[in-house]
Parts: sequence; C-alpha cells; structure tokens
Amino acid sequence: LFIYEIFNSCLQFGHFPKIWKIGKVILLTKLNRPTNETSSYRPICLNSIFGKVLERLIYTRLYYFLSKSELIHPNQFGFTHKKSSTLALYNLIQHLHTIKEKGKISLVISLDFSGAFDSLCFPFVLHSLQNNKCPSNLYNLLQSFFTDRNVAYITKDNTQIRKQITLGCPQGSPLSPLLWNVLINDLLTLSFPSYVHIQAFADDVIIVIEGYSRRDIEIKAENTLNSTYTWAQERKLKFNYTKCFCMLLATGARCQKRNPIIQFNKHKLKVKTEIKLLGIIVDSHLSFIPHVTNLKNKVLQHTTNLARFSATKWGINKSQFRKIYLQSIERYIVYGAAAWWKPEKNSHLLRKI
Repeated sequence: LFIYEIFNSCLQFGHFPKIWKIGKVILLTKLNRPTNETSSYRPICLNSIFGKVLERLIYTRLYYFLSKSELIHPNQFGFTHKKSSTLALYNLIQHLHTIKEKGKISLVISLDFSGAFDSLCFPFVLHSLQNNKCPSNLYNLLQSFFTDRNVAYITKDNTQIRKQITLGCPQGSPLSPLLWNVLINDLLTLSFPSYVHIQAFADDVIIVIEGYSRRDIEIKAENTLNSTYTWAQERKLKFNYTKCFCMLLATGARCQKRNPIIQFNKHKLKVKTEIKLLGIIVDSHLSFIPHVTNLKNKVLQHTTNLARFSATKWGINKSQFRKIYLQSIERYIVYGAAAWWKPEKNSHLLRKI
C-alpha cells in the first residue's frame, strides 16, 4: 500500500525519485578477448526494480496519449500495438509491386543509425512532446526522468565511481523504444514528395524512391537523403554509412547496364541485388528465391543437429522431436511468409525444406 501511494504521488506531481535513476554497471568480459583492453568488456546496467515499475506506468500513459493524439505514424511498425515486422515487410512489398505495375522503377534504401538508442537526446524528445501538447503531469514526469540520471560502478577495492548520463535511452528501460518512436516520428512526418515512401521498424528506416529513369532516381534520391541527413543532424544523430545500402528494382533491361550512383552526405551507397530487411532476404526481382534457398540451407543444418539427439533405441522420442520442430524450426520457416510467399514461383523450393 505504501509503495502504491508513492507511485500515485509520482504520477500526480510529475516527479521521478532520484534514487531510482541510479543504474549499477557490471562489466562482462567478452569471450577470448584480452582483459587489458577496454573493448573487451560489455557493460550491463542494472536499474532499480521500483524505477522500472514506474517506467512501465509512464509507458502506458505516454502510449495512450500518443495513440489518442495520432502521434504514432502509420508507417512506424516497431514497438507499436497491432503492428509487427511481418506487417512492415508486407507493406513494403505491396508498395514495390504497385510501383512495378505502374511501369516505373524503384530504389529501396536501407538506412542504419550509428548507436541509435544510445544517441537519443532528451531535449528533442521533450520538445516534440511539448509541441504536441503533452499533459503537464506526464511531461514533468518525463522531464524529471531525464534529469540527474547516473550510473555507478564499484571497483574491486569497493570504490564507487559515478557518472551523469545526459544522452541515450536508459538501458533495459520499458520506455526506451517508445521514446525513440517519439523522436523518429518527426522524420516520418516530414513533407516528402509523393514519389517518396518512408517507413520504419523502430530505428530500421527504409526509403523507397520511384521514378522513370536511372537519372530521375538519382536526383530524387539525393534530394530525399539530403532532407533526411538535415533532420538527423539537427537532432545530433549519425548514420553508419557502411551499413546503409540501396537496391534498384527495374523492369526489363532498363538500368541494368549501370547501377545508379547514390550519394549520401558525400558517401557513395553500395548498390546490392539483395538486401536483408527485418530478417527476410529481399531480391531485386521480388522472387524471394534467395530467401527460400537460404532457409533451405539453414533448416537442413538445424534438422541435422536435432537428429543427433534421436535414434532408434535412444534419445528423444518422436513426440518430443515433433514438438521441438514445430516450436523452433517450423516457426523459423514461416516467419514473414505473409510478405514473401509466392506459390507460383517458390513453392518447388519450399517443398525441399
């Protein structure tokens, strides 16, 4: 009853207790790495259990406000109720088919933020909430949540080292994905031209450009990426250009002689014929044969490993074998099938799995 009253008071007066904002850091040594190098350790932050409960209460109220105010973009599929990675893939594939039916060509651009959750700036999240008329008690509570956050590390000689955190989503916090969605919503709502389709699954952003020629695609992509870079720069976010790729989808022999040259902040993006998006290999012909082939090889490996635990007179029985298969291997096969399954093209390959 006492802690219940504390939670209610925090929600009412917009205050997050300071003691619950101190995270305890534990360093885990990476396997087969030298112990005298800082890169050999993985920091894990343990937060207050009471703080996490309060964060969950904040999450419920913040999500209700965002959904009621229609501040969650329809093309945001990550950490959103009634949305999934499969739905994100289905939405993307259907859009690409629509462009193809128009007789146009399309360019898929996959963007990767460098340390997205670790780079989130608190003031920009609060500014976005304030502009969208967030209730004062909820706004004050989030402002208190961001203020005076600390992590503590205890050395071998029991010396406590503290550092104030002014940047990034709290590790392991139920609020972290939703706070990121608040920030990136501004990107999804930018006034892009009609030839631009943009969608996201949390920090995985995909942009589709449609056009009539390779040159047309290059110009449109450059303008779109310039706007995206400006948005990110204003919010102190950076891109990992080595993990940003693009893929051209063209009908017939058009644009096949030379790939388009796509520049992103003076970095030339690598043009690929296959891109792995949300766990599914999407190819430039939308045949998904590379994905099914990859599935076949991986499933064969998993079933071979599973067979080692079963024989005629020893090991797991058929019932247990079937249960493991259905709960692990089969789920792996059918993941995202609503988006990629094409019975007229890849059913003969799927029968081999």
